[in-house]
Amino acid sequence: MEYIISGYSALNTAYIYFPRYIFASAFTLLVCALYLFKMQAEQKFKAYEKQLGQYQQNADAELDSLVVHKGQARVIIQTHDIISISANGNYLEIETMDDTYLLRSTMKNIEARLSMQCFVRIHRSHLVKLTELKSVCASKLEAKLLNGKVLRVGKTYLKLLPHFSGA
Repeated sequence: MEYIISGYSALNTAYIYFPRYIFASAFTLLVCALYLFKMQAEQKFKAYEKQLGQYQQNADAELDSLVVHKGQARVIIQTHDIISISANGNYLEIETMDDTYLLRSTMKNIEARLSMQCFVRIHRSHLVKLTELKSVCASKLEAKLLNGKVLRVGKTYLKLLPHFSGA
């Protein structure tokens, strides 16, 4: 007994069953590829979150040094060398014993990142190292630094300096 399959019946059989098999296989491959892509993306996202968390911890930590501008050059200064910081528009003027430098930042940002045991805000535009304060006059609302510079003191910030009584 011979089985004879005509060309039409073979074509009809392939048409009926073969496309379903190809579609199912292609769909399965697509689902697997998307799942693998999702897993890889989640791993990368978790790694980026971890790096961001470390970066934010470093950013929130107290500063030991600052990169500031002096003309066209960038200079690294140590925070213990800073005498005072004054706001000037979008920039901060950082005064040290040697020179004055510029830094593009806000007072709020730099105040949060500097050690508050060493620095105190005396005005909305001035931040001063505590060891550099010579005197504070409450009646004139002035603070005199050891280098002779006189800075204004805000009334609200004067209340935060109870150990400096005016004279």
